[in-house]
Amino acid sequence: MDNNKKYSFVDKRREDEGSEINDIASDIKKNEEICKSDDLSGYTVPALDFSMLIMSFASSAVIAMGKAPEPHTGKIIKDFQIAKQNIDIISLLKEKSKGNLTDEESKLIDGILFELRMMFVEETKGENS
Repeated sequence: MDNNKKYSFVDKRREDEGSEINDIASDIKKNEEICKSDDLSGYTVPALDFSMLIMSFASSAVIAMGKAPEPHTGKIIKDFQIAKQNIDIISLLKEKSKGNLTDEESKLIDGILFELRMMFVEETKGENS
């Protein structure tokens, strides 16, 4: 198994479709830069909405699969039970919110679930053998 394989997410939506997600990503990058300095006066808390909730669970799943460092320690961890739990929570939220999501939210949750499930399968391929 190749543990050095890098994953990347490619946003193939039209420019106007992902503006909310782009805003979130922009806020996160801006806040990371502010946190590196001693002056935190420009720090903003990203808007809390359904997309942000899904992105939070997705980020936790990616970290638990060892694909990104744990934010507080910078260490890579692998806890596939936690990763699966986060994926299952996103799936549960999708099911329970069916009919109440915008098209953008539906596309976001479908795309994230697909990517996370593929990543999970790839990461756990040799674990149960």
